[in-house]
Order: sequence, then structure tokens, then C-alpha cells
Amino acid sequence: MSWLTQNWNVQTVIAVGAVAFAAASTFFTTGYKIERLEEFKATHEAYHKERSNELAELAGRNEQRFAGIDAQLRRVDELTFRVARADESISSTKEAIGKLEGTVNSLTSDIRVMREILERMDSRRLPSPRTPAN
Repeated sequence: MSWLTQNWNVQTVIAVGAVAFAAASTFFTTGYKIERLEEFKATHEAYHKERSNELAELAGRNEQRFAGIDAQLRRVDELTFRVARADESISSTKEAIGKLEGTVNSLTSDIRVMREILERMDSRRLPSPRTPAN
């Protein structure tokens, strides 16, 4: 024990005590931080599981919405096709009406010519009042 008392003075004891205190505080602080990190890790994993479930639910809702939108788009495509067919029908009807107008105009002029011919023929058949009838 004499060796211990000869080599150890107050400054050495304070230095060894400070090193021991630093080692102990580092040990306890590290343990506390590790415990906090484990708590954070558990909380974070729970958050991610919860968020993953929320995202899966949102994805399901989005799929339903997209299915509805897809059905509506198919109806719009069908309506577009119907409008195109109606336009074709309208244009063919206009074309037929144009041909019919041409035919009616042609017949009208033919009827005028025929009326003039008939009037001339009638005027030749009727006896004039100057000529005595036999």
C-alpha cells in the first residue's frame, strides 16, 4: 500500500476520477442514446406500417376512380363514334337533297316547256272566231 500512497497524489486522484467519471458518463449516455434510438426505430417502423396501409387504401380508391373514369371515357369514345356517323349521315343527306333539288329544277323547266307546247297545240286546234265552222 505504500506504493499506492507514494505514487498517488491529489492531482493523480483527480485525473483518474475525471477519466472514470468521463468513462461512466459516456457509458450511461451511450446506453441512453441507444435506448432512445430503439424507441425511435420502433415508432418509425410503426409509422411506416401505418403509412403503408394508408397508401394501399389510397391506391385501392384510385383504382376504383380510374375504373369509373375509364368507363366514362369509353362512353365518350362511343359518343364520338356516333357523332361521326351522324355527320356522315347528314352529309349524305345534304348530297341527296342537292341532287333532288337539281332534279326538281330540271323537271320544272321541262314542265314549262311542255305547258308552252300544249298551249301552242291548243291554240292551233281551237277555231278562231273569224273562221266559220263547217
